[in-house]
Amino acid sequence: NCFTFIISDATGRYYTSEGITKLINTNESKSDAWYPLFIASSEDYDLDVDRDENSDEWVIYINDKVRNSEGRLLGVCGVGIKMTKLQDLFYDLEKEYSVKINLVNADGLVQVDTDEINIENAYLQDVPLSMKNRNEYVYQKGSGNDFTVTKYVDNLGWYLVVQDNGSEETTPYLNVL
Repeated sequence: NCFTFIISDATGRYYTSEGITKLINTNESKSDAWYPLFIASSEDYDLDVDRDENSDEWVIYINDKVRNSEGRLLGVCGVGIKMTKLQDLFYDLEKEYSVKINLVNADGLVQVDTDEINIENAYLQDVPLSMKNRNEYVYQKGSGNDFTVTKYVDNLGWYLVVQDNGSEETTPYLNVL
């Protein structure tokens, strides 16, 4: 359900517990496109949702830049967590409380959902994703008994969104791309 990796910036070698599993090659593999983007960013760590190139399963990647004592980049280490664990947890909570639960980025793009078709393919509509309320839960009342509760999760850089439409069947309010 979880795996670790480290990438050498000097050689492009991608190491896992099984040894060198590949060389990062952005010219030949679009699954490696994240690497130069992350290296060029000012962020020291990154959260990314992508499909595993071997199993085609959704994975949440937590990437962290590794530097030497002088601050020179040595590479990236990371953890990949299969999405199914989080989906199972969300599914159980959705059924128990008759709500819809998502993790979304600052644009509202769905990063985690119990329905795979929505992951990185749908945006939540009319959801308060305000940076000014980062440390607060934001409650929004809809028509009838509908409500939305939003909370920015700082260490993820994503928003937790819980929606209820006041009935047994919840509506995700998604706008699929």
